[in-house]
Amino acid sequence: MPVAQNHRHTMHHEAILLAEAEDIISGGGLPQLSLRELGREAGLSRVAAYHYFPDATALVSRVSETNLDRLTERVDAALVGPGDMESRFLVALHAYVNFAVEKPCIFRLMFSDVLIRHTLMRDIMVRNGDARKP
Repeated sequence: MPVAQNHRHTMHHEAILLAEAEDIISGGGLPQLSLRELGREAGLSRVAAYHYFPDATALVSRVSETNLDRLTERVDAALVGPGDMESRFLVALHAYVNFAVEKPCIFRLMFSDVLIRHTLMRDIMVRNGDARKP
């Protein structure tokens, strides 16, 4: 497979996995997420997700990052839109609230401390020489 085609194939699978992870998180929250089941649900092999994400935290971080980018784009678009500053601010506020209403599980995840605690624990374990993942 040519490099460019392989890269598109890889990006396509990663996008499928991210979309499926977002659906799973949105439908049942974070506890329902399993990398093996994610691959199966996405129509890929049960280990496909491990080719793109080393663990569930990396996947969840990527879902959060992607959605934070989407939220930022909505708010930024509202802030540079037409009208005076007050009306643009209100439109931006509505964009923010609408995002939270449309994707409540994802929104909570984006601003939760789950990822921070996991990252801190992993860093402590690495510093202490414990190779196991938290």
